[in-house]
Amino acid sequence: MKKDPETRRKAILDSALEILYFEGLEKFTLDRIAEKAGVSKGGLLHHFRTKDELIREVIKYLFDEFEKQVEEEFQRTEGKAKWIKAYTKVSMKEEYPKGIAKAFLYALSNVPGVMDIVNEDTRKWLNRFASEEVNLARAIIIKMAVDGFISESAYSEEVMRFKEEFFKEIYQLIESWL
Repeated sequence: MKKDPETRRKAILDSALEILYFEGLEKFTLDRIAEKAGVSKGGLLHHFRTKDELIREVIKYLFDEFEKQVEEEFQRTEGKAKWIKAYTKVSMKEEYPKGIAKAFLYALSNVPGVMDIVNEDTRKWLNRFASEEVNLARAIIIKMAVDGFISESAYSEEVMRFKEEFFKEIYQLIESWL
């Protein structure tokens, strides 16, 4: 049975992510991704014309999946500053392998359009935080601390020793600041 284009596209994105997670940026080739997704290289190029386009779409896909989790957490969150609480809680649950962090840094430095994706994502989160009438400067400080911790933890196992304590302090800041 032939897969519909959207199913095949998602399979390619999932395969690309899996390669980044478990094999690293060095193995992130169109040939390897096509093989893992069970498509020809031509089939992959039908969905993503270039490796740069695929990288941009992988980043959007990661951001979209994270956003879905935060939206679900938002629905379960009570009190004020629900968006920043949900953002922080989902960030705390996530584990980001070194391959993802390396790929993200590579993409920021080398792939046109990635910074636009990041800026749009940041704008979206800031608008959500602002919609709750919280101190936006403080919400930005918390977001930057959370994002910074997650980024650093992808490189440094030493930082991960402080994960529980870090997020406990962040939650206390959210409650007292916002």
